[in-house]
Amino acid sequence: FTYGTKIWIDFNKDGDFVDAGEQVYYGLSTNSNPVTLSGTFTVPGTVPTGVTRMRIGGTDTDAGGTPCYTSTYGTYEDYTVNIVTPPACSGAPVAGTASASGTDFCSSGSATLTLTGFTTGVTGISIQWYNTVSGAISGATSATYTTPIVTTNSSYFARVTCANGGGFTDSNTVNLTIQNPAIASTTPGTRCGTGSVSLTATGSSGTVVNWFASANGGSPLFTGTNFMTPNIAATTTYYASAFTGTSYGVAGMTGPAVTTNGTSVGSHGVAITTTQANLRISSIDIPFTGTGTFTVALKNSTNTTVISSFTSGSVTGAGLNPVTVPMNITVPAAGSYLLIVTAVTGTVNNLAYSTGTYPSSTLGGALTVTGGYWFGASTTNMYLYGITVSDGCSSTRTAVTASVTAPPALALSSSAATICEGSTTNAVTVTSSIADYDTYVWSPATGVSGTAATGYTFNPSATTVYTLTGSQSGGSRCANTATFTVTVNQRPVAITVTPASAVVCVTDPATALTVSPATANVSIGAGTAVNSATGTTDAYPSPYGAYYENAKQQYLILASELVQAGLQPGAINSLSFNVVTLGTSGIHKQYTVSLGSTSVSSLTTFVTGLNTVFGPVDYQPVAGNNVHAFSTPFIWDGTSNVVVQICHTNDDFSGGINYTNNAIVNYSVTPFNSSLTYYVDDLGACSSTTVSLTETQRPNLKLNGVANGVVWTPATGLYTNASATTPYVAGSLATVVYAKPTTSTVYTGTLSNASGCSRTVTSSITVNQQYPFFADADGDNFGTGTAVMICAAAASPAPAGYAVVGGDCNDNLAAVNPGKPEILYNGVDDNCDGNLDENNQLLSQVITQQCGITLAAINSVIGVNSFANTTQYRYQIYKVVGGVITGQPQYVERAQPYFTFTNMAVYEYATTYSIRVELQRNGVWLGYYGPACQVATPALLDNPNGSGSINASLCNTSLPTIATLIATPSLQSVTGYRFRITNQTNPLVNGQVQEIERAQNWFSLTMLPYYFYGTTYSVEVAVKTNGVFSGYGAACIISSPAVPMINNCDQHIAQPVNYISTASLNKVTAHRFEVSLVDAFDNPVSTQLVDRT
Repeated sequence: FTYGTKIWIDFNKDGDFVDAGEQVYYGLSTNSNPVTLSGTFTVPGTVPTGVTRMRIGGTDTDAGGTPCYTSTYGTYEDYTVNIVTPPACSGAPVAGTASASGTDFCSSGSATLTLTGFTTGVTGISIQWYNTVSGAISGATSATYTTPIVTTNSSYFARVTCANGGGFTDSNTVNLTIQNPAIASTTPGTRCGTGSVSLTATGSSGTVVNWFASANGGSPLFTGTNFMTPNIAATTTYYASAFTGTSYGVAGMTGPAVTTNGTSVGSHGVAITTTQANLRISSIDIPFTGTGTFTVALKNSTNTTVISSFTSGSVTGAGLNPVTVPMNITVPAAGSYLLIVTAVTGTVNNLAYSTGTYPSSTLGGALTVTGGYWFGASTTNMYLYGITVSDGCSSTRTAVTASVTAPPALALSSSAATICEGSTTNAVTVTSSIADYDTYVWSPATGVSGTAATGYTFNPSATTVYTLTGSQSGGSRCANTATFTVTVNQRPVAITVTPASAVVCVTDPATALTVSPATANVSIGAGTAVNSATGTTDAYPSPYGAYYENAKQQYLILASELVQAGLQPGAINSLSFNVVTLGTSGIHKQYTVSLGSTSVSSLTTFVTGLNTVFGPVDYQPVAGNNVHAFSTPFIWDGTSNVVVQICHTNDDFSGGINYTNNAIVNYSVTPFNSSLTYYVDDLGACSSTTVSLTETQRPNLKLNGVANGVVWTPATGLYTNASATTPYVAGSLATVVYAKPTTSTVYTGTLSNASGCSRTVTSSITVNQQYPFFADADGDNFGTGTAVMICAAAASPAPAGYAVVGGDCNDNLAAVNPGKPEILYNGVDDNCDGNLDENNQLLSQVITQQCGITLAAINSVIGVNSFANTTQYRYQIYKVVGGVITGQPQYVERAQPYFTFTNMAVYEYATTYSIRVELQRNGVWLGYYGPACQVATPALLDNPNGSGSINASLCNTSLPTIATLIATPSLQSVTGYRFRITNQTNPLVNGQVQEIERAQNWFSLTMLPYYFYGTTYSVEVAVKTNGVFSGYGAACIISSPAVPMINNCDQHIAQPVNYISTASLNKVTAHRFEVSLVDAFDNPVSTQLVDRT
């Protein structure tokens, strides 16, 4: 409530308080902001002195009560006041300071002049106001004076005079400035067809011209003398106004209003603050009904003083939609004020209001609407909308017409086309006369190619409405437009194939062609509209709708939409929403996502029986993509529609304020009811069946699920198993196939959706056949060895490491191959023909005189043919046995053209050797030998009488003693002798064949482990030089000395103790005597053996 308090004094003592000047004070206080009222007043010097009555009264109305108030809610008290006679003035009085309620006016204005600080409290003081041009103003003799409405600059001052002596003093001069801008001239414009028109207006000196779309209100469209209108298709009137300031602005709400509230004048308004002086309010938007005028007053912030006011012309209301009401109110100084509707006329009624958002500023904060006013400045309701304010004066707006005449027709061969994302339309041609216009421009220009003469093609990335503007650069400058709508259907998700290319052999296993991704993130909806952060209808749907504490939403997605987006039946793994603006949207407690299948094609009630796939969790959405990975995938059957349910519970009981704002997301409009919403505070929403909103708007979202398989072409050579035994069926879908073509093939995989759009991938399989190649280690294009079958792109050229041609005799040296010329005497078969130095070979051999001979001595010199520039001779020597070369060769290298067998590592007597000679020329071995020549070593073992046999003088003799030496001739270079002794007499005794090796050329039988008297031996000898022993030479028969008879032969042994003896022999260690008893015919009857040492 507002309490109005007044004070009256009965100055003339006539018993009432109704005489002029007897109300000396008025003040306001509110119950929401009570204040202590204080003030001052001046007792006129002309009133009677003495005691009189003072009355103080307060009521619950803004205007306060009358002196004799009789209604309720009021309090009155009377007091006695004693008025005494003041002293008389003297001398020159103090003039004080003159001020005005306003000094700067647009077109015309009136100001209240006030004199303060002049001499008071004495008698004889008078005041007279003067106009500096016309002089004293009749009747203007009080401390305040309201000027008449002035239309030109005017100046005023006050003269204060003391009656005692006639002294006076003048105050300062107050200057009232009248700004009267005007439009001096205008020039309308004309054009043909849609386009911009040039309009011109000039203002009075010192002004700029502002252009407006309406006769009243609004912000300027343009500032300047020459105004190019926006593109217009019909004749349009614009308005020019001369302006003395620098800026325009609008503060407050735009409407519409929500509720009407009658016509309680004096109570409807707004509170404003200003930060600079002399701001002009040129119009106010007011929602009302009926027709009439408005009087709006600029009042002080306590609603006690009218600073200025303005009454509009007649205007007609539009109900809840605000109508612009012209005003001319000057706010004289920075400060806080009220704008109040103080009067209406005619049928004006139903002033309307709505909840306002404060503060609302303009002109960089120069004027701010701080709140509404309804019997007080604390209300949030807005009664006055769109306050147009400027920092200068504006003239009355002058209409300037932009005329548009009909242009020639502009027609296209088609008005619309449907393409797949990334594709291009067929050509669209201009079917009207192309010569009618010389310039053709498409808007937007993105995605357009071609000319009017050839036709146009379009490839936008999203559905786009294109406008073609044909215009003339000269003449009547006609223009016209035509539209062409391109509907862009979404292509399936982008895919890749692995491998994109492969080179295989015809014998290789099948190559797996795998399309990725096996899963895809598909978009459902591509609209660009957004929800609001607060409110009801405009704020939903929003998957993060925390403007209410609790909310439940369901979104319907048709099976056809999923198929078109590129999903196959199977698991859906996640759901995501993209937040465009998060704002203050906070945590969504117990946030839960559920999915289910349904047959309904339009939502009217909440679908039940859904499966929870995410949450409940306390979830804080973020700006950008919000992905909800499902704890359990949802299995889509491929034919059912899918319902997505989102719900959260921030406060299911009255527990305080637990709401923020909705996150802002893009949504798409569907041809069916695609979303339901239930929002509520303090009650749970997730299990409720109540529906707050049924809408065709659905938030854009993405699902991660099974990607469509692709169709492969050609089908030839494709299989569905790795062993390539099950052929791929042409036209069937598969994400993996196995390629085993017999020839090189490019396979194309095509992924299509329900709209007929597709994406393709290709995999190029190059099949190499097998061809014979030779291994080529040195890379000289000549191989070696036997050809092997290798996979290659062609029979020639050969793959790396191989050659088409063989025959390389040195595959480690690129300088040697069948294609190279032969270089003489380098020891290399350069051309690999198996020969060195063809037709130019240097062939050396043993000299003719020595070929086929037996050397006289083992160290006889063997000579060979010599050649100039020969630096070494290599002798290759093989042993010949039975006319056949045997074993491994030995080599002797010498600088001389001769050698001896003793130069060999191993050599033997009585041996035939085959000798070949290779030359080293200038330090390079020539690599080939001359003819072979056989040479024999001395035949020491020839039989008979070979020089290596036992001395002939011993053969067929009996040795005189058992230790007689048995010798062979001593031979040159022989390092060892081996004697083989064979018992010819008794082949059964130990040592039947014995060998003994000696460094000397002799031995005796006593050197053998076993030797016997009276025995015939065959003795052979073998020798060795520096190698192994030779074979044995001819045998020599030698007998050991005979076993002797007993000394007592043919004697009679007289006594048994008489000795029977034999001769004592060298080296005999024991004797055995055989004693036989014989009969008369000397035949042994019995025999005994007697051994004696």
